[in-house]
Amino acid sequence: MRALHILILILLIWVIIQNIDEKKFIDRNIERSSLFMLWRTEKGLAGVDFLAQKLRKIWTFLSSLGVLISFPIMFFVLYSLAESALLILTLPDAPPGLAPAIPGVRVPGSPIFIPFWYGVLALVTVLVAHEVMHAIISRSEGLNVKSMGILFLTFIPLGAFAEPDEEELEDSPLKTKIRVYAAGSFGNFMLAILVVFLTSSLFMPVMFHQNQINISHIYPNTPAMAYGVKANTTLVSLNGVKIRSLDQFFSIARNIKAGDKVTLVTTAGKVELISEKRPDQKPPLLDRLLGRKHTEDRGYIGIGVLPVYDVKPSAVRVLGESNPWRIIKLLNWIFLLNLFIGITNLLPISPLDGGRIIESIAKSVSAKRADKITHLLYLFVLLLIFINISPFFRTIL
Repeated sequence: MRALHILILILLIWVIIQNIDEKKFIDRNIERSSLFMLWRTEKGLAGVDFLAQKLRKIWTFLSSLGVLISFPIMFFVLYSLAESALLILTLPDAPPGLAPAIPGVRVPGSPIFIPFWYGVLALVTVLVAHEVMHAIISRSEGLNVKSMGILFLTFIPLGAFAEPDEEELEDSPLKTKIRVYAAGSFGNFMLAILVVFLTSSLFMPVMFHQNQINISHIYPNTPAMAYGVKANTTLVSLNGVKIRSLDQFFSIARNIKAGDKVTLVTTAGKVELISEKRPDQKPPLLDRLLGRKHTEDRGYIGIGVLPVYDVKPSAVRVLGESNPWRIIKLLNWIFLLNLFIGITNLLPISPLDGGRIIESIAKSVSAKRADKITHLLYLFVLLLIFINISPFFRTIL
């Protein structure tokens, strides 16, 4: 009934909005349609100008960095789509290469489901980061931004937008155009990185503590599998030491030598096994960068572990038992949607920013052949997208 009440409330507010005199919206620079409202304002431009002018060198560096990472991402996405399309064309039961996702809607055959409110709030951050970054880079490049504003679905804010002067942008040097076009996705990537940093260094340490670790999976052809260690169980102790965190686990596991007797106590029982030599002696890249030493006699058990977190009592007193988990879930969706929508926006197809980047480059190389080159590329990308979503038709039909 709660969802029904919310739906009825939204419908009532929509009816009220539709019956308000159109002139009242026009006086406030609001464009209204049956479903959407667009509010334009110049109030935010002063803040954009201040940031753009005071930190011009920083924005120039960041926008240049955005350009540098945009092209590898663009080619990576194209390569991934082409590789997935080839599998779909050659293997009859190949999975789709693209998974459509709509907040609150379970798309048949799609492995992704985005809860409605988490998705809406995360999309707002995507649009704000994307459009504000476009505006700041435009102003730092000396281009005029006519207005900024908010897009509403009836009365629910969907996000922000910025309107640079398209004629000025079209007459700008190629490097300026590319910086402005690449800025949106780079803004999304910057927000995604910021969310990861805040989650790992602030929210998780403040609100949660590791209570135990679980054995998430058992690798094949390893001592753990041979001696019957069970997955999806809690690791109680390792070699007689009670395990409460990943740090405890790894501090003990790093000292296990090949051939050592290892005692694991889990919620499924006690297991004694003999460790073996690690199958791959080449240290991981991260370990090499951090200077961690790997010895030939390092022991190997063959289990994968994940931490289990509990909400700290102090966080429970302030936020309650469930709200900390909701905060982390929202941050996860903000990270994921900013990352994946930022990547998708770099697809070389109009009207996405990736398509505008390619179009600008093509015009600078050959103005006569630019349209033909971009149209052929757009058709190729559309074909790849169609092939990648074609397995969903089998699911629906």
